[in-house]
Amino acid sequence: MHDTALVWFRRDLRLADNISLRRALSSARTVAPLYVASDAGPHEPGPAGRAWLAGSVDSLSRDLAERGSSLALRPGPAEHAVAVAAADCSATLVTCTRDWSPMGLAEERAVGAELSRLGIEFAVAEGQLLVTPNQLSTAAGRPFRVFTPYWRAWQSAWHAADALTAAPQRMPCPERPLSDGRASLTH
Repeated sequence: MHDTALVWFRRDLRLADNISLRRALSSARTVAPLYVASDAGPHEPGPAGRAWLAGSVDSLSRDLAERGSSLALRPGPAEHAVAVAAADCSATLVTCTRDWSPMGLAEERAVGAELSRLGIEFAVAEGQLLVTPNQLSTAAGRPFRVFTPYWRAWQSAWHAADALTAAPQRMPCPERPLSDGRASLTH
């Protein structure tokens, strides 16, 4: 059992049905929530996307506050922000949900390498897709090019997930809760 786990919220800005949050709550006495505002580079969302993101992060922050916790918002890059936040709250476990975008996978590798260097366990949960890309390939190990065989493989690979989990009633906070790093989501 870990004393403190840091939950790095990425695309899963919710408390209910959040497998990485569930992992942190079952693996640690206290949980520190974190959102990293990363520069999306050439894929920066437009004004509507930034407004949606800001509203979603605000909603998550309110949900956490109702449960006695707080969401720390830190500027990226993620590998630096997550490592510093983990050190700030003495976390020995960091959890997140996999982001299958090329940028998300690169970000996970960088965060994982930095946490490994610091001796902090990093647990990435599947939760974005029902069937992950590495579960589907032809008999020759290549991506499908025809829909019907792909669909059959997808149906055989997919298994009904566990029942949706409710949002936790309470969030046990670490003695040293994370502080905001003054990140902005709206520029």
